[in-house]
Amino acid sequence: MAPKAKSFRLMGRVLFATFLSISTLGAHPPQTFQAKQTPDRASTSIEKNTSIHQLKSGLPVVLVYQPSSDIVLARLYFDVTHVTSLNADAALFTDWFWRTLPIDTTKFSRDTFASLIEEHEVELKCHDARPDLGTIFAGCSIETVRPFWKVGLSILGAVITSPGFPKKESSLKKANVVWEYKVNKDQVGTFSRDLVANELFFPKEHPFHSKGAQSIEDVSERDLASFHKKLLQEAPRFLIVIAPLTFKDLLPELEANFGSLQNPIHKETISVAIPKFDRTRSYIFSPSRQKNVRITALFNAPGMYDSDRLLAEFTLFILQRMFVSLSMPSKELEGNYVSTFERPGIIGIGEMFIRANSPELVFKLLNTTFTTIKETALSSDALNQHKAAFADEALAYEKMPPHVLIEKLSYFFAYHKKIAPFFEERTSLEAFKPEDIQRISRKMFVNFRTEVIGDRSKFNDIWATQFINQHLSP
Repeated sequence: MAPKAKSFRLMGRVLFATFLSISTLGAHPPQTFQAKQTPDRASTSIEKNTSIHQLKSGLPVVLVYQPSSDIVLARLYFDVTHVTSLNADAALFTDWFWRTLPIDTTKFSRDTFASLIEEHEVELKCHDARPDLGTIFAGCSIETVRPFWKVGLSILGAVITSPGFPKKESSLKKANVVWEYKVNKDQVGTFSRDLVANELFFPKEHPFHSKGAQSIEDVSERDLASFHKKLLQEAPRFLIVIAPLTFKDLLPELEANFGSLQNPIHKETISVAIPKFDRTRSYIFSPSRQKNVRITALFNAPGMYDSDRLLAEFTLFILQRMFVSLSMPSKELEGNYVSTFERPGIIGIGEMFIRANSPELVFKLLNTTFTTIKETALSSDALNQHKAAFADEALAYEKMPPHVLIEKLSYFFAYHKKIAPFFEERTSLEAFKPEDIQRISRKMFVNFRTEVIGDRSKFNDIWATQFINQHLSP
């Protein structure tokens, strides 16, 4: 079984990830991929059927026309950079805001709103930005079937333009946000990637370092409405639709439901410094009674604006396949789990997560894997095998379910304001050379911030600290 590359949501944000079970690969040898060219861009109907339009108000609309599908998806995204100023202390408040937004709307009565969603098979979701992790886009989406697409768009438009913010439900959502944060922060053995990043990656003076629950305690339901007003006034936005409908078909409903949304343009940009590595804040151990040890290694990675972003994503894909290949001969590692992530944002955070039975052996394999990918050039055959697998799994847009395609496409458009380069990634992949993998590996795989969660009596800190020391930047 080949490692799979997927895009999925965790804690309200998009992660580009590869993951697999070592025990599964240990039982079944990896497939031998035949070297092949990545798919011909000219042959993809997805690219031909993707277009950019604009409503009278200036609101950009990206349409992916899929005539053979019965699914309609629409997502409205806001760039919250100028609303939150990328302040991490806004993170819990915005989490609360986006959880509360889809509860109610003043355009419909409570009963009518609920029945519209249920009777017309509309799935409504809102997606939080994470200023504490560098992601700057947030919004809401609907998914429904073709017969109910007009109702779906009306629900999305109503929630975005006229939310209700009911006091009782809003208070409950706020309590949930605080409770979840405190559980993740204080419960022994709880694994939270967000908290690892906050404790180890961002120094206290960095804007992405969060003060935690205290940042939400002094705000009220009135602040939700104030934030919504500021969002509509100041945040640039765009709409992306995947549907078996042409823009001409969609236009009257788009204008009716979203035509009031102007599109503010900000000439100035907000930049954030890449956090400097602090050796004294590079390792923490959290005691737990769990049988397996959980290891998280974080490192700097290219952000969404960086020209090396795709190369980094591909390199993480290779890294995991190499680690699994080295792990397979060991019976001690059967049943273990490994995953690699790249968090898309203004600045990038790379991550490797391993759930292990034999932590000492895992750290030795980690050291070998990172050393190998940095110092030993891949053969042409090996690189072509990785390219074929990555193209089939991560760039096969024709095979992607609509909800996965809209996730990847919306993030790309959000940061780059254009679509063509998204489809050119297959061509970019084909151009990567072994020395490119080494170059980005030497840049990324240094200065690891590492957390270990496990039984204190069965873990020696030196296993982790030696690993960190062996991969410090020159």
